[in-house]
Amino acid sequence: MLAHLGRLGGVIRSPQRTLRKFLWRGEGRLWDILPWLVVVTGAVAPTRAGRAVLLGRVDVIDGLLLFGNLVANRMLYPLLGLVVAASILHLMDRVRHPSEVKVGFDIALDTVAYTLIPYLLLAAVGAGLSALGMDLWFMPHHDLRAPGWYGVARVLVAFGWPAALYLFLVREVCRRPALCPTVGARIVESSTRVVARRWWLPTRS
Repeated sequence: MLAHLGRLGGVIRSPQRTLRKFLWRGEGRLWDILPWLVVVTGAVAPTRAGRAVLLGRVDVIDGLLLFGNLVANRMLYPLLGLVVAASILHLMDRVRHPSEVKVGFDIALDTVAYTLIPYLLLAAVGAGLSALGMDLWFMPHHDLRAPGWYGVARVLVAFGWPAALYLFLVREVCRRPALCPTVGARIVESSTRVVARRWWLPTRS
C-alpha cells in the first residue's frame, strides 16, 4: 500500500524522476490508477453513485451495470485519450528505434496512465469544494462537454497538467539515442561492402 501511494504521490512531488522510472524501468502499474477512476467517479457524481449502490442492494447485476455506465460516461474521454496517447508513444519509439524497442505498448499504457493523476486530483478537489458550498465552475468535476467557453476552460484545467506530463514523456522518447542506422547510413555501408568485394578481395585466376 505504501509503495502504491508512493508511486501516485511521486507524480505530483517529483514527476520527471518518477515518470522516467515508469518509462525506462517498467515500474508503473495501470492497476494503480483504475481503482481511483472508480473512486473519483463516485465523488464527482455522488447522487448517481448512491442510486447505483441502492439498486445494487436489490439486484447486484443492475447496480454494477448502472455504476459501470456512470464510470464510462464520466471517464470516457480520459480513457480514450490514455489509449491514443500510449499508442502514439509506443509507435514513436518503434519508428525511432526499430532494432531495440524499449517502450512497448504495455509499458506506454502503464506510464501514460499516471499522467491522469492530476486530473483525478483536481476533480476530487473540485467535488470536495462543491460539497462544502464553494463550487468552482471551471473545475473538472463538472461535465467537460459543457457548451462554449465553459467546456473549453474545463478541458484546459482538466488536461493541461496531464498534457505537460505527456509532452515530457514524448521528449524522453525523442531524446533516446537512435541505435539503428539510418537509411542513408545503410546505403553507404552497402556501397562500401560492394566496393570492398570488387577491388580488395582476391579474385580467382
